[in-house]
Amino acid sequence: VLSRSSPFSPAERALVARLQEKFRSSPDVEDRLPGEMLAAQIRKLQDAARAVRLGREVGLQGLAEMPNGVAVVSALNQVLFVNQACQKLLKPPVNVPELDLARLTEGLVPPLGSSWMEISRDVLLRRETVSFETLTNSSIPVVVDAAPAFEPGEVPESWVITITDMTDIRIAERNREEALAFLSHDLRSPMLSVLALVRRGDGSSLLQDIDRYTQKALSVSEQFLQLSRVQAREHFETYELDLLIVLDSAIDQVYPTAQEKQLSVGFEHPQELQEGAWITGNGELLERAFINLLSNAIKFSEPVGSVDVTLTTTDSEYVVSVQDRGAGMPAEEVEHVFEPFFRSSEPRLAARRGAGLGLRFVKTVVERHGGTVSVTSTLGEGSRFTVTLPRPAETLVGDDLR
Repeated sequence: VLSRSSPFSPAERALVARLQEKFRSSPDVEDRLPGEMLAAQIRKLQDAARAVRLGREVGLQGLAEMPNGVAVVSALNQVLFVNQACQKLLKPPVNVPELDLARLTEGLVPPLGSSWMEISRDVLLRRETVSFETLTNSSIPVVVDAAPAFEPGEVPESWVITITDMTDIRIAERNREEALAFLSHDLRSPMLSVLALVRRGDGSSLLQDIDRYTQKALSVSEQFLQLSRVQAREHFETYELDLLIVLDSAIDQVYPTAQEKQLSVGFEHPQELQEGAWITGNGELLERAFINLLSNAIKFSEPVGSVDVTLTTTDSEYVVSVQDRGAGMPAEEVEHVFEPFFRSSEPRLAARRGAGLGLRFVKTVVERHGGTVSVTSTLGEGSRFTVTLPRPAETLVGDDLR
């Protein structure tokens, strides 16, 4: 007989109650002897251990067959697992049982200003995922991701390094750049030569047609180049710039085209923005985007009219609108205007249609600046394109930070 000098604690009583309930839930528990019940519990534990072991083996097999390099490292920076892809990329000098972090990463150039010890501290102590692009010692471009492996609420006991071979992607990017170079030089140069020769002629209707079509081909190639370059660049140079100056410059660029159609281009903004509408961005790309919007508005406006540009503010954004009073668009086509190579089915618009790349360029540039672009249009009355761009925190009026 067991005896206790003190009563059971609440936690102990709860444990006993759970065990009793578990035994009562078994249909044949009353027919089992204590030894049989113990054997049954041992079998359950063995089954659970077998399931865990099987899951671990399946997980490791999955990691082993991954095309990306994977290494599992302990909190003491001892390498626990390396798959074949990782071994092929890094070529570690010894086998896994003798491998530590320093030896594993001998074939991997760390990011500038960092060491692998610093990376491991960031991953394990701060629970951060560290990502960077670098080269192996054999000059293979790779992207490295180092992430902690832990359950919520637990301290990480290991971390995982994933290495992605970027060779195929870099080859594709190089091929893309070569194609762009071909378009920008080998195709555009002959067209420029054709224009030069045509403009030396007698101005006949045939030469005028050649001039017009050549200019159209040049415009299409230029739009394609602009769109391809901005889509291909993950990062571009950004700096503090005045949106007022960008818009003024864009309006100046389209002024000769507007004059040919006897169109006025007005620009209005609140008095409070006289000192500037400052944002962080790329002035060249934003100016080209607004030129595209203005050129589009001019092209679809009737002669002797106006195009209105307005700049307003909200608590967190600058809002630029470009309003024309031209042909407008059918309601069912409005949502498609930013799709590449979109062509309207409306006969009045088809005669003035372009390549369908200019508005796609606008959308790409604006979104890369953290903004949005939208359009409202009524057939026969005109269209309004609205661009929003985020204001830097230090200019927000609501927080009185200016």
